[in-house]
Amino acid sequence: MRNVENTSKQVMRRFASARPLHTLNLRALFVALVVAASSLVLPGSVWAAPVISFGATPTAIASGGSSTLDWTVTGATSCTASSAEDPAWNGARSETGGSELVTPTADTTYTLTCTDGIDPDESVDAVVTVGPPVTASVSSDLAAIPLGGSVLISWSSTEATSCTGTNFATGGATSGSVSVTPVAEGTVDYDLVCTGAGGATGSDTTSVAVGAAITASVDTDLSALPLGGSVVVTWSSTDATSCTGTNFATGGATSGSVSVTPVAEGTVDYDLVCTGAGGATGSD
Repeated sequence: MRNVENTSKQVMRRFASARPLHTLNLRALFVALVVAASSLVLPGSVWAAPVISFGATPTAIASGGSSTLDWTVTGATSCTASSAEDPAWNGARSETGGSELVTPTADTTYTLTCTDGIDPDESVDAVVTVGPPVTASVSSDLAAIPLGGSVLISWSSTEATSCTGTNFATGGATSGSVSVTPVAEGTVDYDLVCTGAGGATGSDTTSVAVGAAITASVDTDLSALPLGGSVVVTWSSTDATSCTGTNFATGGATSGSVSVTPVAEGTVDYDLVCTGAGGATGSD
């Protein structure tokens, strides 16, 4: 009897210490949920806020110029652009990255806002400042020259970083002067285009009329004479402003005649050189 009683007591103690089946099932479910949740959170990147890189190039432009907005984004599901000063920028943008050309007319702040739908929105600003417009000016020292003459082309600019010329060389300089000699008759246009920050430009033009080449003619009334005799030297020209003679005096006149008396035997040359606008010359 004693052995039976002892066995019965041992069974009762074990039964009393055993946990109910439903308690074990709840505990297992709780552990499974904790493990599943931790597998979502531990990597850290799924719920991280979006990362935005956003900027303008260049950040300062001349009026009329442009700037490029570039952005790259990670961890976002959508992005929105906004600007109070430049509404053309407003609207949805790629949530991964992109590039866009903008032409603000005044200092402008461009904003890019991205979200992942979970964390607070992330926003980054890019500011573009707008300076005065580019100006360009070109002129010539003469409005008209005969073929063979030269003109002095002068140019200047403001807010420019480089200038280029048509029918004259600037070397990229934003101001300067250079002498040019047209190679044909007609009107020659000298165009100047100056460029500033953001590709802004300014331009100007001056024109020069190129006429016929200067002509010069000289003659004598005699081809031979004895020592002590005199000859009449006659000259004329076209498009000249002055003439000079060798072995006879013109007084600068572009036409005329003068009597000369050679002082020695031999051949005497009477040379005529006439000069016009721009230094063009004709001779005989």
